[in-house]
Amino acid sequence: MSFKKIQIYILVFLFYYTLSYGGINDSIFKSGFEIEEIMCPLATPMTENNGNYEAFGAIEPIGEIDYYTFPVSNDQWLYISSDSAISLNTVVSLYSEDGTELLAQNDNNIITYNQDSLLIYKNINEVNLCLKVQDVSTANIQSPQQINGSDFDYAVQVIPLDFSFDGMNEDIEPNDMLATAQTLSTFVYDQIEFQENAYVMSEFQSGSDVDNYLVSTPLNSVSARIVIPGNGVHGYGGTTQAQQLDIIEASSSNVLARINPSIGVREIWLPVQQSSDYYIQTSQPQIPRGDNPSYTLFWQTLSQQNQQETNNVANNNSAGAETPSSFPNGIYTSYFIGGTLAGAIDTDWWRFNANAGDIVNLYCDSWHTGSGVRNFTAQIYFNPMNPALQTGTESQTAGLVWANTTNATAPPVNITNSGVHYLMIHASLFANDVVGRHYQCGIHVQSP
Repeated sequence: MSFKKIQIYILVFLFYYTLSYGGINDSIFKSGFEIEEIMCPLATPMTENNGNYEAFGAIEPIGEIDYYTFPVSNDQWLYISSDSAISLNTVVSLYSEDGTELLAQNDNNIITYNQDSLLIYKNINEVNLCLKVQDVSTANIQSPQQINGSDFDYAVQVIPLDFSFDGMNEDIEPNDMLATAQTLSTFVYDQIEFQENAYVMSEFQSGSDVDNYLVSTPLNSVSARIVIPGNGVHGYGGTTQAQQLDIIEASSSNVLARINPSIGVREIWLPVQQSSDYYIQTSQPQIPRGDNPSYTLFWQTLSQQNQQETNNVANNNSAGAETPSSFPNGIYTSYFIGGTLAGAIDTDWWRFNANAGDIVNLYCDSWHTGSGVRNFTAQIYFNPMNPALQTGTESQTAGLVWANTTNATAPPVNITNSGVHYLMIHASLFANDVVGRHYQCGIHVQSP
């Protein structure tokens, strides 16, 4: 296959299309010695290209593991990414030079929602590092022997970060107060939907350190998201994690959204105003901080969002239920909605069509993505005068997922009558210190 070109404006690099099947792999050790202490010292050096390091290979035969090595400097931030064929789901693992210590690992890139891997890692005192590349998606290939070998190709690249590029930001102290917040530079990745983006590479200087960053939304922004990837050896490698991440409205100093990354909540989504200022604040690092108290943030503004409610009063009952736009796609018809809950007396009703024999999958987030709503509850009805077909309440650590998936909080809803159905949304508990009241949902009607 021909690799798609990976374009990251801030890094200005290209993956080259030359295939090379070098790389020590575990197929040469089939007698129980498939361990990093054996493999890393034998790893193939990555090719240096304009200060970056790259390697190309293939997971062939299925189950193969490849090892590479590359040089690093003290206190150097590294951007490590993989790009692979559609048949593969690559996992990258970073080890010490001798393979005795796992430093960081990534499966899916939560920043861009794809199966290729991304690590942003701060090296502390290693001279060389060992990179392990493997695949976890072979279960999705029913007949791998019948697939052309090029379908198992991958490319990996290691880029020492240059903070002179727009959108790449290294923590600059002091920024412990909003008044001394560090202004972030941004870059444009997709002018149609994703407007401005910023990476932040930071570390907690002490157990009481607070980091504040100032961002401005461009014209036509309607929503934003911020991601803080997990740390530890099964994450980006940092030895501590923020216990609080806030988005603060600069004009009022109100906290609009808050999550606790230390319990595994990684992303904030919220509606924003165009041409406005917001603070990103991280605080309360876990103690002890360890010897690599680094962390990464990613900020992104968007010019699109789910269809928002238009009449917060009229939709308080089923008679005023709002009808969202439908998006047919094969056996699914999807509806994407959002709104705010003004208080305990506010109820939002939405209507959608479903037929007998269909199943309804529902995905909703509110508290889970930073909102101040504390018991977001969804109910699906056929006849609003009768009991709900299904009811669920979101938690802090998991949004509502009604589906046949491993992360489901409840099964999907089985539809027994054809016609208009209703989704009712309400809550009775709200945070006093987080004023955001937003939510977003995806309704996916699946026909037989």
